[in-house]
Amino acid sequence: MDYLKNTIFYLAFLRRTKIQMETRLKQLPDGRLVRKRARGKTYFYAEKGGQLRSLLSHRWERDVFREKEHIQRMLERIGQNLPLLENMIEHYQPVSQWDDLWSELGNDENTYKTEYKRHYYRGIYYRSKSEMAIAMVLTSYGIEFKYESTLTVGGRRIHPDFAVKRPGDGQVIFWEHFGRTDLDDYRSDMYERIENYRNSGFDIWGRVIMSFDGEDGSINGDIIDRLIRVFILQ
Repeated sequence: MDYLKNTIFYLAFLRRTKIQMETRLKQLPDGRLVRKRARGKTYFYAEKGGQLRSLLSHRWERDVFREKEHIQRMLERIGQNLPLLENMIEHYQPVSQWDDLWSELGNDENTYKTEYKRHYYRGIYYRSKSEMAIAMVLTSYGIEFKYESTLTVGGRRIHPDFAVKRPGDGQVIFWEHFGRTDLDDYRSDMYERIENYRNSGFDIWGRVIMSFDGEDGSINGDIIDRLIRVFILQ
């Protein structure tokens, strides 16, 4: 979970709510609601300028003053939380077991069916034209990546298709490209790999992104470009 992003989102929500409540508060009548107990019953009054006015025959007005009380309590609470959240965002330093992940990623070759690695680009053989296309687009943006580096996830050694170093903050984003989803064994391995990422604390569509071949084996370059812009160049 990206706590910083969630906090920024919540801070923006509180600021919007504060403006909306302040606007509504200006529309409500002056004064405050006063409650008095007598003979086991509660009686409501509107107080303004030290004068009390019974609301016994004006229940709608009582509800308006209750709304005013609620808004005032909410504004007080929001006023307390805003500086705390702003300070947290300014000084927050995330701590993760994966902070130094880039240097820990092994570069030993994935020997699984190396005969399929026959698509060459800039010193690396890729298993598919689609993976080579992804590498070419990443390279065009000047983004650093590792192809099929070694990672232990969920007690299992895997080789993510791409480990991408996000330029903005240095975080590692894993990019899995899935091609033969028409095959049962392939899909089973795909689901297992995604679940291993999740169980190891990597957010899907946060720290792990995915792309897919079309049914005819094609790849959409616009989608690849959009994934890079949205999840990596942020």
